[in-house]
Amino acid sequence: TPSIASLHGSLTGMLQWLLDFPPSNRSQARFGNPMFRMWHKRLVERSVNV
Repeated sequence: TPSIASLHGSLTGMLQWLLDFPPSNRSQARFGNPMFRMWHKRLVERSVNV
């Protein structure tokens, strides 16, 4: 169905973002993983298209 295809496309795109922003091994990150913040920023910027 079109809704499942749309959901699949969105999840596939977000999976690619995980590859773009792999988790950082910096143990000195005080408030979470910096790469997650970059991933989340992209999600917010592109949320209309997702």
